[in-house]
Amino acid sequence: MAVVDFRGEDNYFRNAVLNCIEVLKKFKSENKREVRNFYEEDVLIPNPPCFVVLAEGSRDELRASQALTVMKYTVYINLTIWYYYADLTEETKRNEITYVLWEISELLKRNITLNGFVPKLGTEVTAVRWMPRPRGDRILAGGNISLLVKKLYRTETAA
Repeated sequence: MAVVDFRGEDNYFRNAVLNCIEVLKKFKSENKREVRNFYEEDVLIPNPPCFVVLAEGSRDELRASQALTVMKYTVYINLTIWYYYADLTEETKRNEITYVLWEISELLKRNITLNGFVPKLGTEVTAVRWMPRPRGDRILAGGNISLLVKKLYRTETAA
């Protein structure tokens, strides 16, 4: 699968989110699970089972500089991947959803370059949590996965 440079932009947040969604699309076929939607925004009324991928922010680390004219950074982008399984009811099986979260984290680990977006430093799953979440007038059973995307960045300063 080729790197997807969405809309020909250099917006690393958008590219990280959309390349993550491309990887998550494999979950449906590889794990034989139903997925109805993939959202790149935190929607109020999602249609589960589904994924929501959000860029939560980043931290930059200066790697090198050449007389302060060329700067090289590692940009650590924090993504949160919400997996909504279904409405929370008395019949909801918490462990079953936690097992699905494990399958999703394994898919992300197998696709460590995030569809080729981060070919040198890759990604890191930093947390997997069961977490019901209110959306609209209901509570959805599901959880989230924290993913750290490590991207190299180079810029030249103005003279």
